[in-house]
Formats: sequence, C-alpha cells, structure tokens
Amino acid sequence: MTLSPNPPGTNITLQLSCLSGSGSAVFAPDGSTSTNITQSTTVKIKGVTASSVASNMILKAMLGNDMFASNKFSIVNMEMTAYRPQTEGPGYGSPFQKRAITNTLEENPGAGIRVNGDDDNNNSTADSSDTSVSGENDLIEVELKAEPASGIKYVLKRSSSNIKVWNSQTKGTALLDSGTEAEISFSASTKTVWVENPSGGSADLEFIVRSGETDVCSDKVHFYPFTSIVIALGGETQDPSDPSDNGTFQLATNLYQQGYDVHMYDEDDVDYGGAGATYNEVVNSIQHRSVSQVAIFGFSHGGGSTYLLADLLNTHRDTIGTFTIPFTAYIDAVEDTFMGDMNQEHRRPTSSAYHVNYYQEGSVADGWLDGGPIDYPPGADYEINVDYPTPTETHLTIDNETTVLDGIETRLTPRINR
Repeated sequence: MTLSPNPPGTNITLQLSCLSGSGSAVFAPDGSTSTNITQSTTVKIKGVTASSVASNMILKAMLGNDMFASNKFSIVNMEMTAYRPQTEGPGYGSPFQKRAITNTLEENPGAGIRVNGDDDNNNSTADSSDTSVSGENDLIEVELKAEPASGIKYVLKRSSSNIKVWNSQTKGTALLDSGTEAEISFSASTKTVWVENPSGGSADLEFIVRSGETDVCSDKVHFYPFTSIVIALGGETQDPSDPSDNGTFQLATNLYQQGYDVHMYDEDDVDYGGAGATYNEVVNSIQHRSVSQVAIFGFSHGGGSTYLLADLLNTHRDTIGTFTIPFTAYIDAVEDTFMGDMNQEHRRPTSSAYHVNYYQEGSVADGWLDGGPIDYPPGADYEINVDYPTPTETHLTIDNETTVLDGIETRLTPRINR
C-alpha cells in the first residue's frame, strides 16, 4: 500500500469485506478485518473461506468516511498433490504405503514416473498403446483440490506431450491427451487424476485457476522418467514392509521418498541361480521402461542374493539390453547358494562399478554369523569392519546401525540417477 502524497500523521484505515455471496479474509498476522496505517507499507491478507463467485472480495482504503482507493479480489482454495509410484501393485501397500510428494520436492526433483512400455495386463500390447489396462501400476496418482466458484475455471496444462492425464488408474477416459491444456470440472472439492508417461521424457503438469482470460494462481508438479531401478534385499525372515523394523527396508523407504524407483524383496525372490521375481522385474524395467542403471544392496542372505542377481544379469547382458550396475552394497553379507548357507560372502558383485561392504565379526550371540572382507579382485571400493577395533555390533543389529545405513545412502545417491 503506497501513500502519495504522505504527510506525517495521515491515518488511513484499510478494510476487508465480502461484496456478494460468501468468502472471508483477514489481515495477517493479527486476524482482523480492519487495520490502520500512517505511511506506505506492505500488508498481508490471509484467505479464510473461498469466494463463492469471482471478484467478490474488496480491499478498501478509507480516509475518515471517504473511500479513496479499492481493489477487488477472489479467495481461491486450490492445491495439487502427486504421490510416489505404486510398487509392486497394483495398489499401495505392496509394500510401499501411499506417500505424498511434499511441496518442497514437487518441482525439484519432482515426481518420478515409470515409462509405461510394459504389459501389465498381459495382452501382448504395450500398456502405453492400450486405453484400458487391468493391473496397471505405472501411472502416478495426482489429487486436485478446489472449491468451485462461479466465474472461475480450473485448467490442467502440460508443458509437453511426454505425459498424458487419465481419469482412472487403469486409464479409461483421457482428460489430457491432445493439445496442451484442458478444463477440469469438479463435482466435489477433490478430484483424482492419473498421469502416464507413454514413451519417456520429462514434463510439467500445472493446475491453474483462471478467471476470464487471467490465470489467478497455479500449482505445478514436474514429472521425470525413471532411468534407474534400486533393488533392496532383506535377510532371512525379513519381509518387505513400510514402515519396517529392518534397516535394509528403512533405507529403501528413504530412497523411495527421495524419488527413486525402489523395489523391496525377500531374499528368496532371488533363487540360488539368481533368477526369480527380482530378476524379472529388473529385466522388464530395462527392456520396457527405459531403465539403464541398476543398483542392488542387501543384508545377510540378501547380500548373497545381491551377488547372484548381479551375476545373472551380467551373464545375460547381451540379450537383456543396455544397462550398467553403478552401485552395489553388502550389509554383513552371507552366501545364499544353498539352504542353510552360513559362509561369508567374499565375492564382489559381478560388473559392479562401485561396491560398499559393511561387516561385523560373529560371536556366540549371533551364532557366529557374519560377513567378511571382499577378497575377490578388485575388492570393495569402500569397506568397513564395524567391530574393529572394538566389537559393537552383531549380525542381529548391524543392519539397523545408523552409520551403516547412512554410509550406503550417501554413496548410492551420487552414483545413481533417478
């Protein structure tokens, strides 16, 4: 609010009121609808309830009983929230629960999304070419919140055709398929839409409140395609869950919330030759979802399974496609080549560009179970015996040790693109 001329002692009263319909606002931070100023100043207005019609609120500047300036405005209640992907799905809780992307992350790095080139409904057609996909788990849920008002339109706008917007998790009706924007209708204050990335590339999705030809306000989410996959393998009796008491899966959940495409598995999902559901998921991501980087880490037998998985991927590299394994990690790794295997895993995962190895020295308390140093050339890139020089951990506690989990995370994130 600028006063010109501004003679000393001028007392101006600012008032907020609703002209028609409903809506309310107050001055911040005191919460009043009237305030006095004696010089040019900046005032903050906080919306309390949304306008029922456009431009039904007014800010008046009063000199005594005379209004010498005013400005009409609308109070708009709107928000767009994107969620992390469903894994393995369809649906949340398999094992990751439904987690919203916070406002601080929705534009940088944004919402990770899988390229939808796989075939979730097994009809021999890429899901990106289907208009209805039972079992679809690669679309990202986006929640739109608004309080519809007369004279106000709500619009979804995309920055490129790299994303499409559908009305259902299984696709269904396209809300934004051709063109750059589409008007969205609300039958309630919340509407859920689903975003697809058919063939790669990043894009922004913007939720806009429009009055006439003027964009009043907006919210934006950046969508980027996953180019990596992160595999977390627990030890014996450790079932993937979110939340989890097991450090391996706690680390996996932290990376998931940071925007990585993380998949948690029981070590038994990798068989004694490296094959199984985990291997199939990695191969599918490389061949159909444009993934080119694979990261794997595991605890105990999950460490042994890390070796087996990496080795089989490398064996079939020529038929799988182009990929690298920039990062692997062991937490007290034990070989997993037969039932009841208790041998230390000394082998570096095949074709791993950077390998981290944490281990402890077994004792009676943990049945002498432990990992050990990597003695197959070229050894580990980073290796720590956490029980040297003073024993502090057992096989039962090492995967919940903060320095171990943080050490893996801080070495994975610079080496693996989302």
